[in-house]
Amino acid sequence: MAPTKGLLVHEWIEKTGGSENVLDQFAAVFPEAPLLCLWDNSGGRFAATRVIESPLARTLLRGRKALSLPAMPAVWHGGWVTPGDVDWVLVSSHSFAHHVCGNPRIRAARTLAYVHTPARYLWATEHDPRGSRWVVRPVAPTLRRLDRHRAAHVSEVAVNSAFVQERVRHAWERDAQVIYPPVAVEAIAAVPDWRTELTEDELATLDSLPDQFLLGASRLVEYKRLDAVITAGEATGLPVVIAGAGPQAKALRHQAEHTPVEVRLLGHVSDAMLRALMQAALVYVFPRSRTSASCRSRRWPSGPRSWSTASVAHEKASSGWGWVPSRRRSAGMTSEPPSSRPPSVRSRTCATPPSPPSESPASVTRSENG
Repeated sequence: MAPTKGLLVHEWIEKTGGSENVLDQFAAVFPEAPLLCLWDNSGGRFAATRVIESPLARTLLRGRKALSLPAMPAVWHGGWVTPGDVDWVLVSSHSFAHHVCGNPRIRAARTLAYVHTPARYLWATEHDPRGSRWVVRPVAPTLRRLDRHRAAHVSEVAVNSAFVQERVRHAWERDAQVIYPPVAVEAIAAVPDWRTELTEDELATLDSLPDQFLLGASRLVEYKRLDAVITAGEATGLPVVIAGAGPQAKALRHQAEHTPVEVRLLGHVSDAMLRALMQAALVYVFPRSRTSASCRSRRWPSGPRSWSTASVAHEKASSGWGWVPSRRRSAGMTSEPPSSRPPSVRSRTCATPPSPPSESPASVTRSENG
């Protein structure tokens, strides 16, 4: 059988990000496939000869996602997409990249979109405040109709969780297969203490952190709601550590300066440092919307692993916060959280790691560069 010719497509390429981690795997499996994107700001993540950037990359809109949004559907249908005859197209999509499957210049026998989410600022504005901005709001109804229409041109759709599967069903009115994203679970669990994998500077940073702290980790962008992690620290009286970099760093520093608890912003950290932080943290806080947050604490003690899950909800000002302490390591982590905590609690503890994410964003607790 003759080798097949394929094409990889991604929205835009950054230095770090969960979708970029998936793209890395696609690129490794199909090393000969060229890669289309709106722009590549990764600083050499892929060979320049392999990456084909859109005309947007040569304008002032490069890297300006919100301002570029109204133009993206037209760009993906533009004449710059000239791959010729290909046997397949594999798209990594969380905005409009899947629209390329309807481009008349794509004569692929098969198209597959791996969907991290339909565009949040169109279909889930309660999770993503960018959908309320002036540049998006007037065109959102038209973009939603167009997005649903062009999604029908994709031969097959795969998604990274059952939660996104439901979102696709609602937004695009079509079914999708769940394929969980690549996570090096065995490699992560194989290291009992990630402190041993840190550089001297990283170890010094880790040792300088409070004995007990809440951890938030992701790209510092508005819809990730890292401000909710600081608010959780205020509600529980516990210090906060945030790992990640992004445009919200300035706003988070300002919030940190006006909160009564200690807040440490570490910036971008290595994978080893992130895993060491998760081992050291009292609770990992994963905000799931503008009105709630989920906390999951992971432990790798000696002997059988124990996993503890907690939800901390800030539903309305009148309802307050819910809190549950995690199962702590034996090294002194046995005290109760501050007595001022409100009583609402939801928790689960089990002897083995939880199953892959399936029901809600609260179940997606792994966030490497996400």
